[in-house]
Amino acid sequence: MKIQLFSIGKFADEIASFLDRNMDNIQITQLSGIYPEYDMELLQEAELFIVLSSQPCVDLCKNLEKHAYSIGAKFFPVIANQPMVTIGPLSNTDEGACYHCFVDRVLQHSPIAAVQNSVNEFYNHNMIPSDMGFHPADVSMFGNWLLYTLEHNLGSLEGQIFNFNTYSRYGYKSNVIGVHGCERCGTQNEAARSYMTLENMFKNEMGGKELIK
Repeated sequence: MKIQLFSIGKFADEIASFLDRNMDNIQITQLSGIYPEYDMELLQEAELFIVLSSQPCVDLCKNLEKHAYSIGAKFFPVIANQPMVTIGPLSNTDEGACYHCFVDRVLQHSPIAAVQNSVNEFYNHNMIPSDMGFHPADVSMFGNWLLYTLEHNLGSLEGQIFNFNTYSRYGYKSNVIGVHGCERCGTQNEAARSYMTLENMFKNEMGGKELIK
C-alpha cells in the first residue's frame, strides 16, 4: 500500500521521520514551514493519506479526506492537541463513520460548540510557533504504534478514534457515529439508519410480533 503522510510541527516531524526510517512504502511531506498555506499539488499517488499534526488542522484533514474519497483511497488523522493525541477515524471504508462525521459529532455534543468552532477556525489559519513540548519516548511509542497499525491492524481504526493523554498516560477508544446522509462513510445508506428498518429488524427478532399494540 502506497502511503503519503503530511506532518506539521516538531513532534509530528519526529514521528514521521521514525516511520520514514522503518517503512519503504511511505512518502513524507512536511508542511511545518508552510502551513496553513499549502498546495494540493503536493499530493502524490497513494492509497492511504495521513495527517500527522502537532496542532488541530480541521480544514486540511477535510480537504485530504475529500481527495482520498474522490480517488478511492483511505485517510486518517493523528492530531496532537496537548495533552491529548487523537488517532482516527479511518475514512472511506465500508465500515464506520468518516472524519467529517467525527468533527460534526464533536461539535454537536460539545457544551461549548461555538468556542470549539472558533478554535478550529484559528488553527485553520495559523501555525503555532513551536510545540508545547513532548517527551522523546512518546515519539518512539506513537511511532511504533503507528508502524504496527499500518502494517498489521489498519482496520482497527474503521469508525473509531483512539485518544491518549500524554500526561496521565490514559488511553481509550470510542466509536464514531456517522451523520445522517453522509456520502463518504460506511453509514451513508439511509435505509440502514431509518426508524422503519430498525422496527422491522426488531420484529424479525421477535418472530414477527408487533412491538406496540
